[in-house]
Amino acid sequence: MSLANRHVIESALHAETARRVAAEFRLKVLHSQFDPHTLFNTLSTLSALIASDPAAADTMLMHLVACLRGSTSCQASPSHTLADEFTRINHYLAILQVRMADRLQCELYLPDELADVRLPAMLLQPLVENAITHGLETKIEGGTLSVSAELEEGFVVITVRDTGLGIKPKPRDESTQVPTGLALVAERLASRYGASASCRVVAAEDSAGGTTAIVRFPAMGPAR
Repeated sequence: MSLANRHVIESALHAETARRVAAEFRLKVLHSQFDPHTLFNTLSTLSALIASDPAAADTMLMHLVACLRGSTSCQASPSHTLADEFTRINHYLAILQVRMADRLQCELYLPDELADVRLPAMLLQPLVENAITHGLETKIEGGTLSVSAELEEGFVVITVRDTGLGIKPKPRDESTQVPTGLALVAERLASRYGASASCRVVAAEDSAGGTTAIVRFPAMGPAR
């Protein structure tokens, strides 16, 4: 191998490493503290519930503490299992269900055979947050959020589906920008799995409406 070719290969490796480190750093910055919007609303609800419904306040506080602990542990390790990911999502949604009451219905499905599959920590959190913030929380009657995982020919396919307001079409003269959270998910997938992984967001095709985010990565991928 010539010296010039060696330099090209080394430069490409350094660039790939830099992209991976940058993606992980942005994740830590993004989740270095609980989402301010959610935290503010949660604390406001807690304040009201302490006097009116102490049991509900205690339940909400338990899930909030679990979420905060989960954020801390995720910063310490770049990957965890799908079971860990679904557990944290469950705590997050439990908080929102206390706030939104019957306006939010949740469905989580994780097959036992996928529980120990590893993936980048908190990979799905931005997708769940977007579904709530942009789809369900602003819809008067609320709706359903479902998160499911399945195995398809050696790939893990995770679907985050909401029946919220759906994707709003952009005017022809307005550029379409990918939300920061979604861009981060796609970038982290690419840095860990390369072209074999993907993340796409589409409008739901059935009468329930809403938005569907689909994440796909190798079941035996190199999440580290």
